[in-house]
Amino acid sequence: MNSKTFCVAPWVHTAVAVNQALATCCAAPAQEAHTVDAFDQWWTGDQMAQLRKDLVSGHRAANCEKCWKDERENKPSLRQNYNNMFSRYVNFDLLKQNLKNNNYHNIARPVTWELTVGNLCNIKCIMCNPSLSDKIQHEILSNAHAFVDFPVSVKKSQMAHIKNWTVLPTGQKLFSDILQSARWIKLQGGEALANRNIRELLEDVDGTQTVLSITTNGTILDKQLISVLKNFEKVQVSLSIEAAGSANDVIRYGSQWQDIQNTISVLQTMPNVELQLNHVLQATSVLFLPDVVTYAEDQNIHLNLIPLYKPKYLSLHVVAPELISQMLDQIKNIKIDHPKNNYIKLYVQQFVQGVNFDVELAAEFVKYVTVLDSVREVKLTPLISKLL
Repeated sequence: MNSKTFCVAPWVHTAVAVNQALATCCAAPAQEAHTVDAFDQWWTGDQMAQLRKDLVSGHRAANCEKCWKDERENKPSLRQNYNNMFSRYVNFDLLKQNLKNNNYHNIARPVTWELTVGNLCNIKCIMCNPSLSDKIQHEILSNAHAFVDFPVSVKKSQMAHIKNWTVLPTGQKLFSDILQSARWIKLQGGEALANRNIRELLEDVDGTQTVLSITTNGTILDKQLISVLKNFEKVQVSLSIEAAGSANDVIRYGSQWQDIQNTISVLQTMPNVELQLNHVLQATSVLFLPDVVTYAEDQNIHLNLIPLYKPKYLSLHVVAPELISQMLDQIKNIKIDHPKNNYIKLYVQQFVQGVNFDVELAAEFVKYVTVLDSVREVKLTPLISKLL
């Protein structure tokens, strides 16, 4: 096996997109022609067999370009991360036997799953879209005249129709098929925890053999959910915040910072929970990221930064250079003690080197904020006036 290209994902992992389309991982393009109702044909088919063969033989498959790009730029890639996380689930003796017999088709069902269960959500984040939030979908369809200059958003709103595919027969069958063998399940939405059906499904998972990973906005944590989480020996929670305070409630519209703080406090008391914070590196980050870093350090929590690339009018390319410099100076002066946060200063510094201020995109950003403010009760403009 070629260690420079080998990835465990095609052997043990599958990602299911919001429309039930299948992909090798979340970084690979979803295969629209292959959905959960025909999983076995896809998993044992020629396409997956060729991918496995490519990655063990040193060929950089086009399907994995995101990882090759990250590795060329000396950034940790998802391939490397999955190799660290999921190698424990690989029977390498059997894998070597498969290679010896030129068998790339008849591979056992995956044991790690990443499930984007639908677009059911309870809030409307500025950087999100109708495919991942039915609240945004409804907002756009109800105010189509206001979003006339954003046809992509309108089209996505018209096309999004699966709020939660786990209630469909195909979704129920998938869960039934994977429950006994699953060793790692990641749930995300939308807001997966907003649907009680998800909780009922989790009650059937053997928490002694399966690690549960959840991406959440932190606004939903009740006694029933806490009880479900306690059934797992290990739970990985990625909780998303964009600001450390009430500004978060506007950027992640509909959330309540006090509720999020309460969720964080409860999760920190649970010995089986591994908690990290997620922050989307976007235009508004220049105003709020320093406080988020400080908050993460004060709470002794790992902070994971996720760059936003699309839509470009919400990216850092709309931010004036002087504001980016101010953000860098603020972050530079923050004392970082958490070992997993040591990367932040250098990462942000290197990331903004690839940011180029674009006047047209900046105008598009202002236009989008104006549209949101025209249909929402609480306005963004007072919070981010420096960007406008």
